[in-house]
Amino acid sequence: MRLILRLGVNAVALMVAAWLLTGISVTGGSTSRDALTLIVVAAIFGIVNAVVKPVVRFVSMPFVILTLGLLLLVINALMLLLTSWISGKIGVFFHVDGFWSAVLGGIILSVVSSVLNRALPTRRSRLAACDRRIAQPQMTSYPSRTIRAATTTRKTMRTKRLPLATAVRAPT
Repeated sequence: MRLILRLGVNAVALMVAAWLLTGISVTGGSTSRDALTLIVVAAIFGIVNAVVKPVVRFVSMPFVILTLGLLLLVINALMLLLTSWISGKIGVFFHVDGFWSAVLGGIILSVVSSVLNRALPTRRSRLAACDRRIAQPQMTSYPSRTIRAATTTRKTMRTKRLPLATAVRAPT
């Protein structure tokens, strides 16, 4: 499911980049063929980012540090150009025209992907919602005083071990 969501996010980001820049073109003929082209290009882009980009980042790490990270924009542009080249070789109609179009396209892809990935639920947020449902504070009343149960998230429950006399959790 997560793979399909990331594929969709990449496809939307590529569509926005192609819509905003004249140097990036997606030509499939009809709307459905354009959508299929975007999905195929998003899959190619995902594979390129998963296989080639980590190697290039590792090899260029000293230069990335020297340029204070600006080389990462060039790396993103090169990954987009490589995706365009692979797409052309397999007959998918996606083309990036020039280096500067690729740099701007890489920036747009990064921004749109970041915004969409923040909007989509992640595994961590689903676990946090589960923790909030499980860890509702409950009040236990005793004749002399009221003791609040020590319940928070799983991480703090592991680190905050309170003695039984300090906090008592009511049975659920």
